[in-house]
Amino acid sequence: PARDMEALGSAGAHAQRGNPQALERRVGWLEEDINMTQQRLRDSCSPQEEASPTAQALFARLEAGVAEEASFRAGLEERIARMEASMEAERANRGRALVAL
Repeated sequence: PARDMEALGSAGAHAQRGNPQALERRVGWLEEDINMTQQRLRDSCSPQEEASPTAQALFARLEAGVAEEASFRAGLEERIARMEASMEAERANRGRALVAL
C-alpha cells in the first residue's frame, strides 16, 4: 500500500540515527510504491497513451526516493565496512600488545 510521504520522511530520519531496520523498511516501501505505480500506469494507459502529469510526477518522486535511499544505504554499508576493518585492526593491535606483555 502507498505510504504517507511524511511517515517515510520520519522513517528516513530514524534510519539516519542508526536504525538499519527502519532504512530497510523504508526502501521496501518505496520499491513497493514504485511497483504499484508502474502497475497502475500500465492498467490505466493504453500503449499509445501517456500517463497523466500527476502520475508521472509521483513516479518521478518515488524513483528519486529509491535512488536517494540506495545512495544512503551504500554510504551506510561503506561506513560499517570501515568500522569493522577498524575493529579488526584494533583487535589485532591489542593481541600484539598482550603478547608483548
